[in-house]
Amino acid sequence: MYCAYCGQLLGENYKFCTSCGNEVAATVDQTKAVQSTEMTGETVLVNKVPANLFRGIESVGGRLTITNKRVLFQSHKINIQSGATEILISDIAAVVKRNTLGLVPNGISIVLKNGTEYKLVVYKRDKLIKTIVDGM
Repeated sequence: MYCAYCGQLLGENYKFCTSCGNEVAATVDQTKAVQSTEMTGETVLVNKVPANLFRGIESVGGRLTITNKRVLFQSHKINIQSGATEILISDIAAVVKRNTLGLVPNGISIVLKNGTEYKLVVYKRDKLIKTIVDGM
């Protein structure tokens, strides 16, 4: 079994994840998770590209996957704030370019219809923005 929040491999009798501290009751088998993604008809458009997601002041390193239904950020296990962030394409209001630290042109902001904003640092941001916007 794997932790549903951080992906840590867990033993059968664990009550809490040894990596992130979340309850084991919220775990999934990764093989089943992949199969259920395929069964829901998702098409992977961009698969596991390097990215950083700002969570507060921490820039969390990980991988970004974009499907026809969602944007999924999965952090590396070595981050302080680990775990996955899922953004449904149907919830996105806008995707715009942003400059990291106000200077470096390598960021995007994903703004949801409820006002929530996700800030990411990515490579080839124009391609990623187009992929997300075309799916909206």
